[in-house]
Amino acid sequence: MFPGVYIDDLVVSEPLQSPLFISNTSPLGDVYVGQLYSVQMVKTGGTNGSVWSIVPGGVNDGWLSINAATGLLSATPQVGNIGPVSVTVRVQEPALPSNFVEKTFTFNVKKAVYYTSFEGACPDGWTLAGDWQCGGPAVVGPAAAAVGAQCLATQIAANYSDLQTWAGTTATSPDIDLAGAMDPKLTFQMWVDTEGATFDGFNLLISTDGGMNYAILEDVMPTYPLTIGGKHAWGGHQAALGWQPVEANLAPYAGQTIRLRFAFQSDSSGNYPGVYIDDILVN
Repeated sequence: MFPGVYIDDLVVSEPLQSPLFISNTSPLGDVYVGQLYSVQMVKTGGTNGSVWSIVPGGVNDGWLSINAATGLLSATPQVGNIGPVSVTVRVQEPALPSNFVEKTFTFNVKKAVYYTSFEGACPDGWTLAGDWQCGGPAVVGPAAAAVGAQCLATQIAANYSDLQTWAGTTATSPDIDLAGAMDPKLTFQMWVDTEGATFDGFNLLISTDGGMNYAILEDVMPTYPLTIGGKHAWGGHQAALGWQPVEANLAPYAGQTIRLRFAFQSDSSGNYPGVYIDDILVN
């Protein structure tokens, strides 16, 4: 003898009458000022014609919007939105108003030490040399920027050039003040398609003396898989991976003012779409 089978809450009904549920759980992930916030709401039950909305009366939720047809909750918070958020989401069958469900979600809008996704006036304070450009990807490379419409790239709409050098092919940030940052870290998105092995690739450097000297940031994830011109580098044919998240530990530089630099090098042959960088956050 064994415990057997237990069945509960079985419903057989027309889709219109099938009770609606929202699957997402609270709290949602936090977001930083200037960073695009995007959460796909997921429902079960009902029909494909269910309509999504935000219920009035939340806390610090006026900057948010929801796509009525798809349930995509999104927007970009500004400085005035810093603090806790409470938003109530509703999904309803318009042909059967009694079939609806509401659920409240919380999260926080935080102030970033530094953030850019290169929207607006490109390149948003960065200094570009050699092949580095800023704009909307076209012709080669990713179909779109990781966030928004613009990003950095080693040629925004063409394969990179031959004989780009570490010293001459750089994208350098403005000064970033880490004063008050207890355990700072850097995150960004990269898209990579270069000649691999020991030929073409890029890395990330840091300066703490106003750009007089730079050192490769080695505490990164994913780690550098290549060595090019004696320097550790990311590279290779990784287009199939799409946009990839990268994280770098900045804790050793807490309290200092830093500059970040992406450097690229290529040999005399074998050109590919190259490197694209977006969604740079220091927190």
